[in-house]
Amino acid sequence: MSSTSTSRLGLTASALILLASPALAVTTAVTTQCSPGTTAAPDGLSCVPCPAGTFAGAGDDTCNPCPPGTVSLLAGSTGIDNCTPCST
Repeated sequence: MSSTSTSRLGLTASALILLASPALAVTTAVTTQCSPGTTAAPDGLSCVPCPAGTFAGAGDDTCNPCPPGTVSLLAGSTGIDNCTPCST
């Protein structure tokens, strides 16, 4: 018989302490280097295309909105030059 007790959820006492005490948890930052036209997904492990109306150039960490009066019609735009004047 094991000397380590587990909860009804199958967690050990030390795991329960970690869950109850977030200050004790060890966190690691994951930095994903994404290609132009993409940005890091919420999981930080993959890249997703920038939505229409935005762009991301080389070295950009996030998708940038097109300037007022312009729009990029396609997802994955790679630069401000993809933002074209809105038709009126």
